[in-house]
Amino acid sequence: SAYQSPNIGYFNNLIKQNIPFIMINASYPQIKVPSLCVDDFKGARIAVEYLLTLGHRNIMGIFKVDDLQGVNRMNGFIAMCQENNIQLNENQIITYLSEETESLLPQKIEKLIAEKNHPTGIFCYNDEIAFKVLNIAHNFKLKVPEDISIIGFDDSQISKMVYPKLTTITHPKEKMGIDAAKLIIKLINNHNQFKDSDSILYEPTLVVRNSTAPI
Repeated sequence: SAYQSPNIGYFNNLIKQNIPFIMINASYPQIKVPSLCVDDFKGARIAVEYLLTLGHRNIMGIFKVDDLQGVNRMNGFIAMCQENNIQLNENQIITYLSEETESLLPQKIEKLIAEKNHPTGIFCYNDEIAFKVLNIAHNFKLKVPEDISIIGFDDSQISKMVYPKLTTITHPKEKMGIDAAKLIIKLINNHNQFKDSDSILYEPTLVVRNSTAPI
C-alpha cells in the first residue's frame, strides 16, 4: 500500500518474536526485513523512452496510486517526460484507486481517448489496464498500434493472449517465487539473521510485441 499500513503492528510483532518473513513487490521503510521488488521506477522510464524513440510526444500514463508499485511507476513516467521536455498537463496522467478500476477508470479513459487530440502513446500501470485501453480504443474505432500505441507492465499471460499482443515491461514472477523460497529457507536456517544484500531489486526489461509502432 502507498498508505500507512494498518498491519504495521502485526509486522512488528513478527519481528519481536523473531519470526522470519519477507516482503514481495513493495516494502515499508519502517519495517526492516528483506524484500524482493522490481525496479518499477526504472521500468516506467524504459517504457516512456521506447515511446519517444518511436516518435511519440503526446504521451499519457495511467496509474493506480494506492499502492507503491503504482506510485513508483508514475514517478518514473513523470521523471522521463521531464527529462525529455515533455510538458505534462492534467490530460496526460490518469490516476485511480483500486476500487475505481471497474467504475470510474474506464470513464476517465474514454473521455480522453474520445478527444480529437487524443494521446498517441499510452503507458499503463499493468497489462490488465492496457487491455482495458485496448478495448476502449477499439470501441472508438481507433486502431492499435496505427492510431494509438499501448504499453503495459508485468508481462502477464494476458499480454500474450490479446490482439494485438501487448508490448510490456517484464516482471520476473517465477524467479521471484523461487528466490523468495530460497530466501525464507535461508532466514530459517540462519535464525532470521539477514543482510541488506539479501534484498533483491530486479532489473525490468522491455518486451516488444504488436501494440506499439512509430508515429
